[in-house]
Amino acid sequence: MTKTDKDRKKLQEEAHTPNELMVQLQSKKSKINERFSKPMDMRILNRSLIWRISAANRRAQDSRRFSTKTQEIACPVCVTNNAEELAEISGFQYVSCSNCTHVYVKNIPPSAQLKAFYENQLEGVAMRPGEDIVQKELFLTRVKEISIPKVEYITKCIGHTGRWVDIGCGAGDLLYAARNLGWETTGYEIDPDEIHIAKDIFKLDIRNEYVKKDNATAVFKGAKVVSFFSVLEHLIDPCEILSLVSQYADKNVHIVLELPRHPSISAFTNMAFPDLVARHMLPPNHLSIFTDDSLKYMLMKTGFELTHIWYYGQDFYELIGTVAALAKYKDETVLNRMLDASGKFQKIIDQLKLNDEFIVIAKKKLFGDSSVMSG
Repeated sequence: MTKTDKDRKKLQEEAHTPNELMVQLQSKKSKINERFSKPMDMRILNRSLIWRISAANRRAQDSRRFSTKTQEIACPVCVTNNAEELAEISGFQYVSCSNCTHVYVKNIPPSAQLKAFYENQLEGVAMRPGEDIVQKELFLTRVKEISIPKVEYITKCIGHTGRWVDIGCGAGDLLYAARNLGWETTGYEIDPDEIHIAKDIFKLDIRNEYVKKDNATAVFKGAKVVSFFSVLEHLIDPCEILSLVSQYADKNVHIVLELPRHPSISAFTNMAFPDLVARHMLPPNHLSIFTDDSLKYMLMKTGFELTHIWYYGQDFYELIGTVAALAKYKDETVLNRMLDASGKFQKIIDQLKLNDEFIVIAKKKLFGDSSVMSG
């Protein structure tokens, strides 16, 4: 670890109260490059009405099982305990932090149970994590329709290629796209089925290990990008892994996060119809839903500065799919007409920042920069 990294670590460990950080966050006015909307037709991934109803039922079954033994936690971002109730979904309570606005599950399952869940070692799971991304026949479709546009955007924003490390890489579709676009790629994953697809079928460099303090230097060495796509929302402490990147990665590293977002039309739909949740506010998978403020708070706390943000989502699809499932609507012709218009409606939702996802790019702060937290 360099002297600069040690100085940053010391600074982050000093006694900064959540209120002090919020004051700094509110007073900070840095230019952030914003982008809106990303075309996507969920039907190409076989996300039909039948799939939605089945997924919602199976998700609820798993959630109720996990909710029988839980423990209450403080806000994962600012570690305060003052929060307002938002919604109860399958026995789990989503709350909104009164300090940093972060949305999180207040009562979480034991960490050992979650670990077994994500390692695909838990018996009797109705819908395992990543079930949709272990379908080999959809891998190249996901690469073309989902991953390539994201990698192209990130490469353009950063301005160069180099070593890309993807944490929680799943079946590796993002790494496959990045490799084909000139990046040197390495992924880290713990699900054996997803590792098999990424490593054995598509010949990607995938490591079956957790990223911890003991191996962080080797993991992040030389990385120009460290990415977490649909990862941080699953973690009990999302700040911990970002702090490791801040402390052990090179000074010119960028982190890229894809996260579920609040407020959104999807969240509104989930809260209105909690028995039909198939994505977004999805306990115990999604322990966190990030707001613009809680995102910035987390980045400031862990030593990063936000530079780019891409607002997009599947809110219109979520709303129409949920209402159709509730009404048991079976006229596929009319449903398809509405879904054909999804892109036009979603574009308006994205521009209003009522979308359910975002990609953010942040750079590592340099010690001595006025943007770094001060006591």
